[in-house]
Amino acid sequence: MKKRNGLIILTLLLPLLAGCPAQRTLSSEEEAFVGFWHSAPALGGNTWGERYFFFPDGRFAFLYGEWPDENQRDVSFSGTWVLEEDKLILNITEKVFLEGGKVIEDTVGEKWQGAVEKTMRINPPEERTVTLTPLTDDDIFPEHPLKKTTFDGQSFWKTHNDP
Repeated sequence: MKKRNGLIILTLLLPLLAGCPAQRTLSSEEEAFVGFWHSAPALGGNTWGERYFFFPDGRFAFLYGEWPDENQRDVSFSGTWVLEEDKLILNITEKVFLEGGKVIEDTVGEKWQGAVEKTMRINPPEERTVTLTPLTDDDIFPEHPLKKTTFDGQSFWKTHNDP
């Protein structure tokens, strides 16, 4: 299961890495957002929650949590990002979703069976505005303090500076 999840994440991020545009000049506020943000300060078991990857060249990827739900077939979306005051502006150029299949119970929990990942290019890009709260220091783990903010009211922690 871990190997499969790692392969899925790698598959989703490779298109972003393949077309690496030139670095853009970031504001100090934007530099603070570059990295890996997770919807929990630590992992619980073998599952990931929702996560954002913000790259210094202005690209981003968002991956939904790994809890199978037949009503939630979205896997990820990606594109470019910029900060404007207390708003995160996402220009979504690609979405990945599951088609077909069903959720089944196995010995570890629930998983998708027979679903196929499909990629949809978005042109023109879909603009999404996300409201942010100021970055704060969260000392939930004193030996490894984390930055914390909210994206549209949902808490996220910056767990790595390198996306």
